[in-house]
Amino acid sequence: MTSLSKRGQRALQPALSYWGMTMDALKDEASAANPDGYVIVSVAENRVLNAPKFLNRLHASLAGVGKSALGYDDFTGRPGFKDAYAAFATATLLPTSSARIDSSHLCVSSGAGSLLAHLSSLLHDEGDGILLPTPTYGALYNDFSVVAGTKVLDVPMEPNYDLSLTAFDAAYDRAKAQNVTPKSVLLLNPDNPLGVIRSSTTVRALSDWCQRRGLHLIVDEIYANSVHTPANSAEPFVSAIAALGTADAGVQALPSHVHIIWGFSKDWATSGLRVGVLCSSNADVRQALSNVLYFSGVPNYLLDGLATMLGDLSWCQEYLAENNAQLRASYIAVTDVLTAYDVPFIPASAGMFVWIDLGQFLKAPTWASEQALTQAMFEHSKFIMTPGEAQHAPRPGLYRICFAYNTPEMVALGLDRTLRHLRAHPQ
Repeated sequence: MTSLSKRGQRALQPALSYWGMTMDALKDEASAANPDGYVIVSVAENRVLNAPKFLNRLHASLAGVGKSALGYDDFTGRPGFKDAYAAFATATLLPTSSARIDSSHLCVSSGAGSLLAHLSSLLHDEGDGILLPTPTYGALYNDFSVVAGTKVLDVPMEPNYDLSLTAFDAAYDRAKAQNVTPKSVLLLNPDNPLGVIRSSTTVRALSDWCQRRGLHLIVDEIYANSVHTPANSAEPFVSAIAALGTADAGVQALPSHVHIIWGFSKDWATSGLRVGVLCSSNADVRQALSNVLYFSGVPNYLLDGLATMLGDLSWCQEYLAENNAQLRASYIAVTDVLTAYDVPFIPASAGMFVWIDLGQFLKAPTWASEQALTQAMFEHSKFIMTPGEAQHAPRPGLYRICFAYNTPEMVALGLDRTLRHLRAHPQ
């Protein structure tokens, strides 16, 4: 008999079904010195950015941290960091506005995932639902359900991957018919795994729909400053703070039902720092977070160093521009291989992934065949992508390539090796 609670028993399950395979591959990862090793493109982490540049700047910024960083402070985040982040976000996400982001509307936690978990607890009772467009990032199901017990309700996208309010209506009605009460919607913009940008018109329409239904709208913008190929999008990226906010006495205020998440993990290629930022004009949400953020705080020492770094806006913008240039080079390296092998993919404009269709290599259009294909690519080609089943894909054979987890050369080599093998040895 287990001694764990029901929540504890939920936590026994891995957050990602493919994580074990990924960890095995890390024991023999491909590199320039080991080209025959495993090429991992299943993890949405940027490892091609100029790490020494960031670390050197952060180390210099940390040198000025004072004694106050060693004590308690506001559990929603150090005021100096929130001031610096608000100024940075205003410059990058509200560049043409005369209004600014109010630093008192920000809350800081140990990564975007922890903020999602907190919102899951604070906005839902156990068994309530959150509507999530699919395909999507697979770990979100764990983020919302493992502790809070929120039910994640799939909202399938249109065949062209557009979002449809009709689909949201249908998902809402399905949930109510099953005695599940939806309380919120989660929108990823830019999207993971598709790498596409949702237009400001779409974001406004979804916000209005949520307001009519009495739902919260959580907008995850952790790739907001990772737009590497804007020409691939019919619409520019517009943050929800610009699309949905209104200026009030010089401050850009969000509707009370809208909450935006930003972070350092993706745009800054620093997932190990564990720094996520929530922007909300809802005083009750912020007050509740001021309690629970005690459990997921970011060290004051780190926040003070980051505040100093963010204060140099020109350096930050140069660093992010370099990031986007490197992401674009990696994206081109991957799509060149896909094009050479006539593998269909969704043109991406942001993030660090591309959504591809390997359905032609399935023995049958089933999830079992996709699982067999995933295993075959791992065993024979030493290549691991994120399988579509783990992302609630509409059909088998769809995969996500996270192209920034290794160098462009290694990712292209592994992909070429895999597609060459699949052509020569069909399932």
